[in-house]
Amino acid sequence: MRTVKLSSHPTHAPADFRSLADRVVTRDGDGLFETWHGSGRPSAEPCGHCENVAGNLQIYGNWGFSYPNGNSWDDAELLCGACQRFTVIYEFTEG
Repeated sequence: MRTVKLSSHPTHAPADFRSLADRVVTRDGDGLFETWHGSGRPSAEPCGHCENVAGNLQIYGNWGFSYPNGNSWDDAELLCGACQRFTVIYEFTEG
């Protein structure tokens, strides 16, 4: 299941995300899951507000899977390179 949330401010990334390194891992589950935030890594995901794909940055990531049931998730927060708004994408797959 994929859910998209739109915002004019960061939802998961800290307010000072621009001053951080491009990717700061805040939680790592020994290969089962990882959560990070940062100033951004290039992303080809379209903006949920204006559908722009040029210059977008992923500023938050949370992915992983649960064992033994096999549920998985891959969440991302994007900063649009055009309108400078934020898009959060939640993806969940039931194992």
